[in-house]
Amino acid sequence: MVKLSNYQEDLDGVDSADEYQTTDYGSDAESDYSVADEGLLDRIAALKDIVAPETRYAISSKVASAASFGKAAAKFLGNAAWVISTTALIMLAPLVMELEKETQMVMFEKEQQMRDQSAQQMLGTQGGAAVPGMPGAPVGAKPAASLVPPGF
Repeated sequence: MVKLSNYQEDLDGVDSADEYQTTDYGSDAESDYSVADEGLLDRIAALKDIVAPETRYAISSKVASAASFGKAAAKFLGNAAWVISTTALIMLAPLVMELEKETQMVMFEKEQQMRDQSAQQMLGTQGGAAVPGMPGAPVGAKPAASLVPPGF
């Protein structure tokens, strides 16, 4: 069993009122404290003692509901973006490929027509008629109006 007793330490003549009085205002505890070292979270945590509990609860519930709404909105927008992008990829990719094939076919046909025209010019006939200025053409033949060599 523990026995409790009062213990009075001999203070060597120091008055008990003098014990707690200090004139050293530049103590280590005060000199180590700096407002610049205090962070934003420290300042917000210090407001806990100032703001009433009801107000803190109201602010906390509003922030929590705003965060919940933001999370739900971000999830919905992410899902919508996924659906739209995959749908566009599945639906539009074949269309783009077919348009590219069609463009290549048109370019191939134009190139083929240009080759045919150049072959006809080399042979000296334009639609079965002789081209003026070519050997074997009649002397008074007029040039065809639709055929103009490139660069002229």
